[in-house]
Amino acid sequence: MGTAKERAVLYVLISDHLGLWGARATAEQRIFQGAVGSRQRFLDWYISAVDRHRFEPNIRREFLGEFDLSLTRASINALIDEVVGRTTLTASHREKARSILRSLRRMLSRTALNALEPDLVILDEFQRFRNLLDVQVGGEAAELADDLFKQPDAHVLLLSATPYKAFTYAEEEADAGHYADFLKTLDFLAGSEMAVETVRADLDELRHAALSNEPTTEIRDRVQAQLRGWIARTERPPGTRRINTVDHVPDQFHVRAEEFADFVSLRQVADAVRAPLTVEYWKSAPYFFNFLNGYQVGERLRAEMKIPDRRARLTPLFRGAQRIVKSEVEQFHPVDWGNARLRALAAETLDQGWWRLLWMPPSLPYHALGGPYESVNLTEITKRLIFSSITTTVPQFGHAGAGNRFAGGKTTKLQSAPVGRHEMC
Repeated sequence: MGTAKERAVLYVLISDHLGLWGARATAEQRIFQGAVGSRQRFLDWYISAVDRHRFEPNIRREFLGEFDLSLTRASINALIDEVVGRTTLTASHREKARSILRSLRRMLSRTALNALEPDLVILDEFQRFRNLLDVQVGGEAAELADDLFKQPDAHVLLLSATPYKAFTYAEEEADAGHYADFLKTLDFLAGSEMAVETVRADLDELRHAALSNEPTTEIRDRVQAQLRGWIARTERPPGTRRINTVDHVPDQFHVRAEEFADFVSLRQVADAVRAPLTVEYWKSAPYFFNFLNGYQVGERLRAEMKIPDRRARLTPLFRGAQRIVKSEVEQFHPVDWGNARLRALAAETLDQGWWRLLWMPPSLPYHALGGPYESVNLTEITKRLIFSSITTTVPQFGHAGAGNRFAGGKTTKLQSAPVGRHEMC
């Protein structure tokens, strides 16, 4: 039924247009009241807050014109006749009201979109809004987006720096596979199931040829020719002049012995509880034992640690693992980075004094910078974007015996003395 504010706007538009008064006006208010506690509260809190004079005249005129030509006008008049004299709506009345309000919301949204008259609709990072591309599963938001995309003079541009993978991991099977998602995007871009089926058939043929060690050049070129009609891909600048867009620093990662021991411990625990754990988890996140929530190894470890015999067998496996200890954090003791990638990132940023900067310095300052900004080399400092498919979360730190575990709901106030803050920095 939409929000109370939305229903109030629709009520004002419709009631002024129909000129209702007396019992029929009261009945209309009960229909638009929705989940608001009382009709009077709907009037005082929401309808009174609507400023009729702020309605855009053209949108109002177009909306009411479409309303007059629609079946919704007859439906709302019929429902008002049924509700007149009643203090509450029956289940049947509420269902009819929901249908009418849904129709009015779509009608007003469509009218407002028509007023935009867009020439170009851009969806940046569109992979976050994939549900908007499929009306069948996206609901009202997808229907509204579809109205926008189908504007007479509008062209749609989807932007993304996230490539589609040619495969799907087992742990990603709960979501739509990358290949199926890719085909849905093609279906949206092509606007034709037949064209997408042709691409699908060619991709299947390409896969079969590659696995059978047969020639693939002709099929590959055919697929590329079809995809280029919908997709443009930008990489390095063309031409003879090569411009490096990525700097590779092969010697920046130095793994320590205790970090290798940490992986061995992780691997042993994962094997003991029969849970998957690849080397990528260890490479991407330090102190992984503190961040097991949401992973199979964490859930299975938590369950088996409740069994005394299993706990006795698992506890010795923790000895080589790196762990963040709650008491050390509370006392602002230094915590080692515990990870080669994180250590390299800290060397490039924090160790250069960047942590003292409240915000990024301007690249072309109007005047000489002072304070901590004075010592920063403006030609070297830049933002760092870190991408990872690993999600690590921890609700709370705790420790018991040889291994860390989550403290059961207890909280401890951190000491914030000046000495502690200085040591932390």
